[in-house]
Amino acid sequence: AIGLHASSLVQDGGTIQIGIGSLGDAIAQALILRHTRNADYQTVIQTLQQQSLSSIPLYADTFTQGLYGCSEMFVNGLLELMQAGIIKRSVTDAQQRESILHSGFFIGPRQFYQTLRDMPAEELSLIDMQRISFVNHLYGDEALKRTQRVKAAFINTCMMVTLSGAAVSDALDDGRVVSGVGGQYNFVAMTHELPDARSILMLRSFRIKDNKAHSNIVTSYAHCTIPRHLRDIVITEYGIADLRGKTDADVIAGLIQIADSRFQTELRDWAVLHKKLPATWTVPECYRHNTPEKLKTQLAAYSDLLPRFPFGHDFTEDELVILGALEKMKNLQEQPLELLGSMISALFQDDVVPERYLQRMGFNNNDSIKTRLLRTLFAGNL
Repeated sequence: AIGLHASSLVQDGGTIQIGIGSLGDAIAQALILRHTRNADYQTVIQTLQQQSLSSIPLYADTFTQGLYGCSEMFVNGLLELMQAGIIKRSVTDAQQRESILHSGFFIGPRQFYQTLRDMPAEELSLIDMQRISFVNHLYGDEALKRTQRVKAAFINTCMMVTLSGAAVSDALDDGRVVSGVGGQYNFVAMTHELPDARSILMLRSFRIKDNKAHSNIVTSYAHCTIPRHLRDIVITEYGIADLRGKTDADVIAGLIQIADSRFQTELRDWAVLHKKLPATWTVPECYRHNTPEKLKTQLAAYSDLLPRFPFGHDFTEDELVILGALEKMKNLQEQPLELLGSMISALFQDDVVPERYLQRMGFNNNDSIKTRLLRTLFAGNL
């Protein structure tokens, strides 16, 4: 859903930047759906956005002029957009060379590298690998870059957004670092220097911690990566909030409207208490049903258009099974009682775990107490 919303903000004849991971792949898949199966795309997007009160311009046409890629990371999603004939708008550099993609480094699955090896030379020459400073900044060849980076959609991911519009992407409020900032700040700042560019920050509306749902749209937070004065567009699975140039009241209202409905009252009451919203303000009816259950119902009919791994993966079938078990074990770490219960249940489980799973995990040739406990827990969650 997040990828579909983001795809409706990308203009034909424009510029695109996306990151690595499932959200980047979701955007690429949605753009390919928009270009190759436009009627289906319009049906899906109308289902998701039919009740939206947002006035932000949306796009659902196919790509005639195509897009120019300008992204710190050249990821598999960008390659798929090239192959689908979407990234095809060429730009000219100072030496009169034409490119359809500028990037600083590349990373992807095995098939990504094989595709690049097999690519004809004339097509490969349209991919211009450059310094990070060239891709992530306007300064240095600024006039040239401005002619290239028109109608840009710079799309990045964050973990949390505060009601003031600040974004948390790289670290927690206790000082723990989650990731590097990377080019996110550069692209957000660059957006405000280009006349027709938009910064789009995506996040999941909630997370599960201690077996409980927590909102990722928060009242405030003691760390930020993107400050409130650079706020622009924020997307959750429930919709799009246009924050640029808005008052604090409009920003807060827009973010509450795309929050999970389990947290909207708490967020609204905080804003009223701190005189950021009038006491008469209420969540519009069309946003009061932002639930995972409703979203699943809305998208259920389109599952064939929205595959889990749209561009394949490097996992074996056994590894996909093992990943599921490891995810369950990870979630149990924060629940000691449930962890103990799972361990006890596993001790009395009669199912025989295939030897190949134990071998893949290294649990079949070590008899330490820790390994035996992990093996039992793994078997119980397989």
